[in-house]
Amino acid sequence: MAWIAAGVMGAGAAVLMGNSLTEIDSGGVAHAALGWAGVLAVVIAGWTTSNPTIYRAGLALQAVTRNGSRTRITLAVGVVTTVIACFPFVFSRLLDFVGVYGLVLCPAGAIVLTEHWLFPMLGWRRYWLEAEGRGALNVPALVAWLSSMIVAFGLHLAGVHLFFLFVPTYVAAGAVYAVLASRAGARKNISAVPPTVRPTPSYAVAPSRRSNHGRNRFWGVIAVAALGACFWLGLRIALGGLDGYAESHAALKSWLGWPTLAYFVAGTLFVRGRKQR
Repeated sequence: MAWIAAGVMGAGAAVLMGNSLTEIDSGGVAHAALGWAGVLAVVIAGWTTSNPTIYRAGLALQAVTRNGSRTRITLAVGVVTTVIACFPFVFSRLLDFVGVYGLVLCPAGAIVLTEHWLFPMLGWRRYWLEAEGRGALNVPALVAWLSSMIVAFGLHLAGVHLFFLFVPTYVAAGAVYAVLASRAGARKNISAVPPTVRPTPSYAVAPSRRSNHGRNRFWGVIAVAALGACFWLGLRIALGGLDGYAESHAALKSWLGWPTLAYFVAGTLFVRGRKQR
């Protein structure tokens, strides 16, 4: 639903600005359609999307570097990516970058799916690498990943579009890994191998904290009212017709920011209050 709304907003902004949508950045689209409320929505949407991405990138670098501070590494990753995002080539070629990024990572998902779901169906072993004692490097997985990249590169040279390379790359990685892993030891009978016992992690149960239910309900009412005000401002334009459209749209761009800001603030406080119950 969010993607449909974004597409409609982008098409409307392109008509209003008299320019092609491919030549307008997301901030320009949001401002042309919704004023500073759209800019606020873009900032918050980018913030909520970037936070987990930067955090997991920091965790990955922390795993590679020894004795590295998680806070400092995550902060460094955030600064570097923020600087890179300031250059126009990043958002102008974002779809291509995301396509290549997903194409590089999709074989890992195929390998995980093959070992954890396909192997038990075939009567093969999961975690066979540990049982065989062959070290930390899974050679069949590495070869499967490289093979799938070769398949993807060959199909790309043959004229297949980047967005259609996911399926053949995924299938190739899973098939190659299944063949190589079966020859490396995964095909041995499960009953002949003692099962690997993995300790079940224990989590400390946080003590329950009582929250002020009345205050939490107040923030919920404010959030719903603010969302209703946003809906009413948009509906007012839709029902107003072409007569007075310019004035209604100008009023929308001027006033929509206030209920939008109230919704984000009140909604955040409401969710935090529910989690503390």
